[in-house]
Amino acid sequence: MIKVGDMNTKYFHIRATNMKRNNRIRALQLEDGSWTSDHRKISSSLTKHFLNIFSEERSTPIDPSFTISTNPISDDENEAHGAVPSPEEIEQTLKQSLLRR
Repeated sequence: MIKVGDMNTKYFHIRATNMKRNNRIRALQLEDGSWTSDHRKISSSLTKHFLNIFSEERSTPIDPSFTISTNPISDDENEAHGAVPSPEEIEQTLKQSLLRR
């Protein structure tokens, strides 16, 4: 007989069901500016959009904010980003996160 976790099973099932319900696209604005809630039109529009994004010939230019940086970070900066935090840094971060609550 399983006793550990039995109390939370119903809770997690309800949470998962609610998340699934909330993660649906109920309406979408089409390219022409109109809105639709028709599942087939939403599916068709999304398929067309992503095929356009990943095709060789693009009908719309790529947003310039997504261009590759010509100023890459230095080796020192890259190493610092990948470094394991010190115990002091971990403690400071935990204290700050507890203060925000």
